[in-house]
Amino acid sequence: MSSNEAVTSYLPLEKELHICCKKALHARKNAGCEEDENEPSWICVVVDILISLLSRNSNPLRSVVTSVFPMFCPFINEDALKQILDVINPEKAEDDAMLVDESGGESDAEFDSGSSSSEEESDSIEQKNSKVDEVFRRKVKEALGAAAEVSDAESIVLSDSEMFKMDDALAEAFKSRVQTGHTQLKDKDKVMLNFRVRCLDLIMEFLKSDPPMHLVMLCIQPVLAAYEYGHKGRLQNHLLSKAISTLQLLTRIKKFQNQDNVDKSQIKELLKSLMAKCHKERNLVVAKKLYSVCVFLVLCFRRIETSESPSKKTKKSSYLKIYLSALEAFVRGSSSHAYPQLFVSLMEACPELAWSFIQPCQQYAFDDSVRIYKKTQCFGLIFEALKYSKGQTAISAKDWLEVGNNFMSQAVETLKSISEVKPAKSAELLNVVFSFYCIVKDKTGQDYGPVAELLECGCSMTF
Repeated sequence: MSSNEAVTSYLPLEKELHICCKKALHARKNAGCEEDENEPSWICVVVDILISLLSRNSNPLRSVVTSVFPMFCPFINEDALKQILDVINPEKAEDDAMLVDESGGESDAEFDSGSSSSEEESDSIEQKNSKVDEVFRRKVKEALGAAAEVSDAESIVLSDSEMFKMDDALAEAFKSRVQTGHTQLKDKDKVMLNFRVRCLDLIMEFLKSDPPMHLVMLCIQPVLAAYEYGHKGRLQNHLLSKAISTLQLLTRIKKFQNQDNVDKSQIKELLKSLMAKCHKERNLVVAKKLYSVCVFLVLCFRRIETSESPSKKTKKSSYLKIYLSALEAFVRGSSSHAYPQLFVSLMEACPELAWSFIQPCQQYAFDDSVRIYKKTQCFGLIFEALKYSKGQTAISAKDWLEVGNNFMSQAVETLKSISEVKPAKSAELLNVVFSFYCIVKDKTGQDYGPVAELLECGCSMTF
């Protein structure tokens, strides 16, 4: 594209920006006036223009967009934010069939609405595949050597060494064929991948601006979708890395512009949907990111709860009930792939909640219907809960004594009735017994003599 053509293509954008500037100044002077509902707000138009410029194959333009976008962050509204989120959400972007310019030209992002372009694309794919097939065919022929020229009517006798060489050559040919399919990304997919990464940069800038809480909530699902999409293969590593950075930034937000338009039921439903993802996720790395987002939602819920009724404290908030329900599914459910870190991460962020996990974990740990390795994990969770609870002044010595006596009596019966030693389970149980023993003794000044003797007996029996 020549310089004159480039200037001409930017003239409509310049006019749009001029109109947006007028509208922004008018809105500033007339703050109480209602805007025309039939027209998009000026910030939506500006964001649309910035996204359009970001999609073009021009590094200077992209630098301009990333430089000016932070200045518009305080004015971003829900509609404007959704325009960016629709790009980074793989499901949404696939539905819209968005095409982004990464070629030599500098046209705007377009939407595929005709069949001619798809036909041309399929033709180009076929040509590319035919080229790959020709290379593969040549490698196979080279591997077969003289055997490749033999007809059905003829036969050829190969020595063992020749057959081994042929096997190695064929294996190498097919290996390269497989690798070609897994190391190449279609141009269209590569373009969209890079575009998502650049839009995630915009989201990161937005999150740095102390945005309203309800807009942060909107970002969670699309960013998680991009994060999960990035785990499909190493070709998406760039997207994965950027999504991780975005999630880390999101979960570390401490200050919001305001908490308006956020309802506790909204956070509750979002937490439930995330908890369902936590139960399905087998990859520990991905799971930990999901757990951190769950904790972030709990902290937001608590902030709203405190602002609504600072003096009122409910014994079990709805988010705690969701976690306790998840604990039951974790222990008893056969389809849950969650890790204990799901609950430990909450205890770490909110130590005062750790006490609420001791009793249910104790119930599951001594339940004969619960599997051995789940019992072991429950003992581990009790140990973590004790670690975070021992510094809580709200828990009285009487409470510690009651819970401690209850646990000790069950532990005594369990250790006495052990017929077959399970090292992992016994070790976790003894760790909890010793932790209870130390904490209760410290809080109440009472010494558990019989338990100390049993502890020694258990240690000698287990180890």
